[in-house]
Amino acid sequence: MERRLTDPRTDLVTTLGVTDSQTAAQRVERIKRLVAPFVTNRGIQRLPYRDGASGRPNLSRVDLDG
Repeated sequence: MERRLTDPRTDLVTTLGVTDSQTAAQRVERIKRLVAPFVTNRGIQRLPYRDGASGRPNLSRVDLDG
């Protein structure tokens, strides 16, 4: 993931598992657009949340817990 986030040829990074989604969503700095489709519990995983969204630029995620 780190390599893809810093590769100038990459425009979008999508994670493919719960652990990668959590790691990606917890990153403070996001250079690329990032999709984290496997968030199981944003409260337990301590992920940002504001007004029904991630609250972070360049971060899209799917919260499986609603």
